[in-house]
Amino acid sequence: MFLKNKSLRFRLVFFGVFVLLHVVLLALWVTRHSDNVPSQAVGDDVVLLADTIPIPSETVVGKIVLLGTAAGPVPRPGRSQPATLFSIGGRDYLIDAGDNVSQQLSRAQVSLTDLDVVFISHLHFDHVLGLNPLMGFTWTGARKRPLVIWGPPGTKSLVQRNISALEIGAEIFRSQLPPRPEMSDLFEVKEISEDGPVAFYEDEFVKVTAVSNTHYEDAGVQARDYGLDQSYSYRFDTDEGSVVFTGDTGPSEALEVLAMDVDLLVSEIIDLPSVLSAVAKSFGGNSPQLTSLQNHLKREHLTAEEVGKLAARSNAGRLLITHFAIGPNADVEAFVSKIRKYYPEGEIILGQDLMSIPLDGN
Repeated sequence: MFLKNKSLRFRLVFFGVFVLLHVVLLALWVTRHSDNVPSQAVGDDVVLLADTIPIPSETVVGKIVLLGTAAGPVPRPGRSQPATLFSIGGRDYLIDAGDNVSQQLSRAQVSLTDLDVVFISHLHFDHVLGLNPLMGFTWTGARKRPLVIWGPPGTKSLVQRNISALEIGAEIFRSQLPPRPEMSDLFEVKEISEDGPVAFYEDEFVKVTAVSNTHYEDAGVQARDYGLDQSYSYRFDTDEGSVVFTGDTGPSEALEVLAMDVDLLVSEIIDLPSVLSAVAKSFGGNSPQLTSLQNHLKREHLTAEEVGKLAARSNAGRLLITHFAIGPNADVEAFVSKIRKYYPEGEIILGQDLMSIPLDGN
């Protein structure tokens, strides 16, 4: 029905425009904040566009994100394999690349195309099996600059073999993607060979120092075609504070010196009774290999008591536990009281996957 009242008609038109404007604004907001990341269809697959993945706002204050807190080399239902992210000043540094690291980085809202440097502590499976898919996804994600990868002797060989394996899939994808660089041009590998301490990396935000620890001590350092096997602990010094990543290690005087007065000590841990029981069951009987593994577990990992001693002797400000080597019936909470016998003052944090810890403690 035609409205003869001009005032009423004007108000209805104004109300209609007002509602329409808000609908449009709501639609724009939903589009911008939607979890559905824009993508480019490629056959039956979907390839994420590099510049559409959400990245957290840059911050100068450092933080550690635990991407994987399990010990390997077996998959565990509640924890991913070892990997830790250290972010500061808009830079992202990855320490170790255990299985599932790519998905964990995505959950932490860190783009593989923007990852700055990877630091590998040693070449045991649980610390490097995620490197292959990370490299593949980095290539499909259209990374523009080489990804720098630091590690012990053998890292160059590992990366090159990963590239050889990935080239099969890359050749299939090339006909369906925008131009991509050669896989070998996308990764710059550098190796540490000294026992240390050696300051081997520095940029405007961090200085990184490495020291060889005792993780391979019982087995003996093996001479291979790429050099001597090494296992490293890393220290990151920044204007905001310092953090040490023990990596896998047994008690080590060199590590104690490296960690002296550190603000945050990120340490591995083992529950020997539950792990030794599980290992013995898996072997089903005595053997030289079982004896060698048992000695490795006893001497080349850190019990809760040894973690407490390390934190106390190095005067660590806080202690963050990761790389949980535990059997099926281990009581993780019991670690705290055992550590406290030797480390009575500082904060103790039992890590979980995707836990975020600020470097400054606030």
